[in-house]
Amino acid sequence: MDPADQPRPPRVAAVPRAEPLRPLHIMMFPAGSTGDVLPMLALARSLTGRGHAVTTVTNGHFRDLYERQGLGFVELSSDAEYRELMRHRALWRADIRSVACIVRAAQTFMRRQYELVAGRHPPLDLIVTGPLAFGPRIAGEHLRLPVATVQLAPGVLRSVVAPPALAGVYMPPWLPLWLRGVEWRVLDAITDRLFGELLAFRAELGLPRVRGVFSSWVNSPQLTLGLWPEWFSGHPCDRPGSLVLTGFPMYDAGDALPLTADAAAFLDETAAAGGPLVFTPGTAHAQAGGWLRAAVDACVRLGRPGMLLTPYREQVPADLPPGVRHFDRAPFSQVFARAAAVVHHGGIGTVAQALAAGTRQLITPFAFDQLDNGARVQRLGAGRVWRGRRPAGRALAPALAGLLSDTGLGRGAARCAARFAGVDPVGSACALLEALAQRRR
Repeated sequence: MDPADQPRPPRVAAVPRAEPLRPLHIMMFPAGSTGDVLPMLALARSLTGRGHAVTTVTNGHFRDLYERQGLGFVELSSDAEYRELMRHRALWRADIRSVACIVRAAQTFMRRQYELVAGRHPPLDLIVTGPLAFGPRIAGEHLRLPVATVQLAPGVLRSVVAPPALAGVYMPPWLPLWLRGVEWRVLDAITDRLFGELLAFRAELGLPRVRGVFSSWVNSPQLTLGLWPEWFSGHPCDRPGSLVLTGFPMYDAGDALPLTADAAAFLDETAAAGGPLVFTPGTAHAQAGGWLRAAVDACVRLGRPGMLLTPYREQVPADLPPGVRHFDRAPFSQVFARAAAVVHHGGIGTVAQALAAGTRQLITPFAFDQLDNGARVQRLGAGRVWRGRRPAGRALAPALAGLLSDTGLGRGAARCAARFAGVDPVGSACALLEALAQRRR
């Protein structure tokens, strides 16, 4: 790749708040699981506090979370539809079937999202959308409205110079840059075939055909917010030119859904043992029964207390041994700092909370960007990635024993935790959004 043809590297946010001339009318479209919604909820809270009128459009599963905080909410789909998708067998295949599953779901609500934007009078001042909300991105392009895309993890951004670690993508360091580019183009050609409804809708509106939907089109050329710090991702020179890094938003809804008295008492009880091993397969993972059984087995083998966090209690072993407890939820910011270690799927929100707590991590990726997030944690010296098949207790126990005894990991985790001091990622992101809306206004 000719350096002269490479886009500029992503900027790091250092934007002062521009005083708005009048309150902005903003519509936000998070799409996905709790880990996808909470960062956008943090932005909605902050923008509302800055005097703007913010309406969030997403699944009804999250209605209570928004309404508890007095935030504007429009239900796009039902809680039942959300739970049905989370239980879809293809969702955690870690291959093209997983991608096809989420793309189908996203295209289902595309026209409704467009109509909500097009039907607003007066027109919106700003659209803020996640990468899986296609309707708002199309509406912004068709109606000439300002759009900002919010990306939550660096692994979703294509790079030839520093390719992310993704299942099915093989780009070793010795592979020439031009050949990596060919591989990405082939992957684009494969995934673009999943977007028939999106391409048909664009054609109806008279919009040109697009290629590389996931790799380029979903990222708004006006502003793409990367909600992670530069020290986590580095700054490859071939990332989108509209990308600005702000840092991890670090909101886990602990104020709206605080730690229960039962969970707090368990953390107190296990403090003398150095805290529990905390296991969470992610709030969206409804097919982690085997993983949770391995977690319980590992706790028994190590003789250590364990804390299982999942909202799907039917996948938790029925008879838990003494010292191992299940909880539907708990704010990570109040749990991880009191844990001996965190074993999790590699979701970016969980990664960030463990890094901020300075707690060692063992990451067992299932799909999507999780392997890449884990690889970055490992490079930072703050944790390890489980390789190979799904863990069984007899193999997981010695892996955890090695994790706990590695003093280098303790030092690496502490170094990462120190980097969270004195930053305001949500405030920086909101200032950038305000500046975009004012510019376009």
